[in-house]
Amino acid sequence: MTEIPAIIEIEKRDGEYRIELRERETGTSIESRTLDGADDGRAYKHVCKVRLPAEGEATIDLDRVEDRIVLRAEDRTCYRHRLPTPVSAAH
Repeated sequence: MTEIPAIIEIEKRDGEYRIELRERETGTSIESRTLDGADDGRAYKHVCKVRLPAEGEATIDLDRVEDRIVLRAEDRTCYRHRLPTPVSAAH
């Protein structure tokens, strides 16, 4: 199976999470999402290398039960990351 090397970046400023998935080699954005989080006055940044299946579309989802970012592609979970503060119920 051919895979695409990618980077997922999660950043929080002023209570807002910005999640971006991009190709590692070119920096081209694959998917992005913004979520409102609890504003505790602290910034947060997390960057991780991931490998995505070459076929199918990657999606960034939110697991509300555990406030986790979930990256899915080709009907499988490729990555999970628990957020340090809760996400707003409005999303």
